[in-house]
Order: sequence, then structure tokens, then C-alpha cells
Amino acid sequence: MDIINSISVKDFQRLHIMLGWKFLDNKKVEKSIKNSMLKVSCIEDGKTVGIARVVGDGFTHGFLTDVMVDPDYQGKGIGKAMITHLLARLQEYVNKNCDEFMLELTP
Repeated sequence: MDIINSISVKDFQRLHIMLGWKFLDNKKVEKSIKNSMLKVSCIEDGKTVGIARVVGDGFTHGFLTDVMVDPDYQGKGIGKAMITHLLARLQEYVNKNCDEFMLELTP
């Protein structure tokens, strides 16, 4: 399992649909990904099987959102690995840029 610090629009849309979520406009998804504070994809067997993002103002608040794992790969710790990776990166960011930061989970 490899975790990379990027998300493609194609993989975002594919996982979104696989999980029964609605298809979103590609340009809006691209802008959303670009404007994310942090983003990750999980790659296994050459395939993106999970993604997750942190969005926020960059100083006081952020939201963990779009945590998606391919149903065929659920239950293997992929979501946990992505969140752990994001939290470590967020801690580095906060240490350099903020006095305090609140991370919330969006439903």
C-alpha cells in the first residue's frame, strides 16, 4: 500500500460513484481538490483504492472529508492509514503555521 499526496479527478469521481454518491461536475471537483489543504490517495496493486482530504481556512479550522475506500478494499485498514497520514502531515503544518487548529469530521 502506498499513500501519495494527490488525488485525480478521475479517481475521485470513480470512488464517489462506487460508493453510491452522486456524480459531480469535473471542473468543480478539480477546483475542490486543488483548494484542499491536504489530500491523499491510497494505491494498491497499481490502482487507487482510497482517497481523503482536509479542507479548511488554513489557520484555525479544518474538516476531514471525502474519506472514500473502494468497497472491494474496505476492512483492510486503508481508511485508517490515510487518516493517520493526513494527521501527521496536518501536525507538521500546524506546528509551522498555527497556534491552534481544530479538525472536524464531516458526515
